[in-house]
Amino acid sequence: MSLDTAVGISRRFDSALREAQLANIATWLINLGTLHADLGSPQTALVSLRSAVAIHRRLAEADPGTYLDCLRSSLNDLGTVRVRSAEAPRPWQRPRRPSSSGTARWICSPP
Repeated sequence: MSLDTAVGISRRFDSALREAQLANIATWLINLGTLHADLGSPQTALVSLRSAVAIHRRLAEADPGTYLDCLRSSLNDLGTVRVRSAEAPRPWQRPRRPSSSGTARWICSPP
């Protein structure tokens, strides 16, 4: 085995190891974000979940067959926390469509 072959094998192994480490970090970030959300700290949870989404997005771009489902799952977790937090718009914050009088009709009244 030549030195060039050994270096090539080592680089591929190193790349695969880094990919696995990033996937593990993303999983830990999702777990941390979920914990923060459950403890009533949605803003802190969103920071962790956005980081996990960024990692999964990068991994899915490189290897969609392996990581696209992970990206879908982390986006779902992020969306769930956003909906439960004040970050997501409420139905009454968005006008539905203008009425004939030119004023906006609201979807529903705020609680």
